Amino acid sequence: MNKQVREVIDNETPHIVCEFGNYELRVYWCGKSGMYGWQCMTVVFKDHSFHGHYKTGGCGFCKTSEAVEQGFRMSGKMPKGYAHGGGTYGIPYKYHIGGNYSKVPVKDLRKWRH
Repeated sequence: MNKQVREVIDNETPHIVCEFGNYELRVYWCGKSGMYGWQCMTVVFKDHSFHGHYKTGGCGFCKTSEAVEQGFRMSGKMPKGYAHGGGTYGIPYKYHIGGNYSKVPVKDLRKWRH
């Protein structure tokens, strides 16, 4: 894990957290990227250990939706009913627990197929 990822995890509050199976996806706002404005960083944990990260870039689309999608893509899993941009940035609302937290039961996980 690089220094920037460690600083974001240690100092920022994720605005989306989704537990699914043995994975946890966290999406953070992580600062400006030149003229493109604020960017999102997705951090994925597997079995409570760092699994990978992804940082958005560019403009003209929903960065949070892209960050959530890349997190699911990294894990190779997605919730049943996942739709890019629908629900809570693609996470169906029925999995929403409260605040910024969602939890998908193992029985509702599917292989990534987009």
